[in-house]
Amino acid sequence: MGVPFAISDTVRFVVLGVIGASLYGWPGEKDRQQLDAIIHTITTVHTFERNSIVAPERPPVFGEPGSARLLTQPTTIEVYNVQDRAEQDRIIGAIRAMLVDPGSKPVDLQFRDHENWIIHDATFAERGPETQLRRVRITTSRIRDDVREKLITPYPLP
Repeated sequence: MGVPFAISDTVRFVVLGVIGASLYGWPGEKDRQQLDAIIHTITTVHTFERNSIVAPERPPVFGEPGSARLLTQPTTIEVYNVQDRAEQDRIIGAIRAMLVDPGSKPVDLQFRDHENWIIHDATFAERGPETQLRRVRITTSRIRDDVREKLITPYPLP
């Protein structure tokens, strides 16, 4: 019984991956450049008090480039340790100013309280629950703001 279930999970993963790639495509060089420019803008507009726990050489700002084919997948950005609403608004305004090009991908910007890593030993740590303070969807024509706090729980490790 276990083998057919495992095979069906694998088949489902492959089929859904092909469907996703067919609908959304893969991020291109322009998409990666947009992501890098957004992260650079955020770190220029806001001075972070401390660097990331995961990447100690950089501020706690992470992202994934968007893509488009039949449907558009937005560029996703996670910004940690910016609790002040006025500072969040400055970051949002700076990103909005960047999206004047109609070819720009939408941005799904999430402000999170802090990075939460659970350290088990010297070689293993996992992401713990994090509080999303605010989520903003920014396009070339509008901003959709969700200010409800939400607990983000990562998937458990197998």
